[in-house]
Amino acid sequence: MKRIFSFLLILVASVSIYEFFISKKSEFVAGENRYYTLYERYFDDDVVLNTTEAYDNDKYHIEKKFQEIQSLFKEAKEIRENLILYRDEIRATNNIQDLEELRSDLNTKQKHLERIKDNLSFQKNSLNELEEYIVKFENEVESMYLYKVEIQTQKQNLEDLNSNLQNFDSVSNYLHVVAEYREIQIDRANELRRLNEEKESKVSSILNYKPKEKYYPDYNNNNYNQPRSNVKFYTNSFGEKVQSPSYYNSPPNGATALCKDGTYSFSRNRRGTCSGHGGVKKWLN
Repeated sequence: MKRIFSFLLILVASVSIYEFFISKKSEFVAGENRYYTLYERYFDDDVVLNTTEAYDNDKYHIEKKFQEIQSLFKEAKEIRENLILYRDEIRATNNIQDLEELRSDLNTKQKHLERIKDNLSFQKNSLNELEEYIVKFENEVESMYLYKVEIQTQKQNLEDLNSNLQNFDSVSNYLHVVAEYREIQIDRANELRRLNEEKESKVSSILNYKPKEKYYPDYNNNNYNQPRSNVKFYTNSFGEKVQSPSYYNSPPNGATALCKDGTYSFSRNRRGTCSGHGGVKKWLN
């Protein structure tokens, strides 16, 4: 009986020594690979053993996953703010070129939305893998529970984000329709403006109409002859409308001089008469 008792005592002591001094247990599994014995844990709450460079690059690093998910939320927030800005600018613009630039920016944001959706799907799969990894390798029940709570929270966040992205996509499509309608409005407004300007021009032309003045030299019926070229007129220094030098078969009534190039001048002042026509050949009065 004593031997059995001694054997059991030795066995319990051996198990205790193994568990306390030899057996290493995992504290954090998701991305940290930290192990410790109860003896080490007793003397140091922050023992980090067997860590490697793979710690920061491990795809099962739980903190790293959460940071990546948070970056998706930041991108989605930026898109939401841009959509609000585009909505206000589309409503306010009266320029087709500005509208086309806004529509181009909308297309870029829609592509960005698609990239976020793809990344979101990838993050969902990563969380599922992380959950399986923890279940497989984590030994502490409390740690497993805490990990599960955190992962489920992040999964719910991804579901909410996915719902928001779907809404953003709908808003983006709606803004495209608004932009098209706004473009039609601008085109119509420009066309109406053009038609109004044409009408205003016609009205002004009608209201400001003045009959053209014609000058007919005072010919005598007995000495009447027609000019051999188109008759032109100029205004002299006294403000009088005077016929420019013209070709006639004979001296016309009202002519004052015969120029050297054969034209007849109707100048009322001898100074400058036949200027540009060779000078005066003969004065008629």
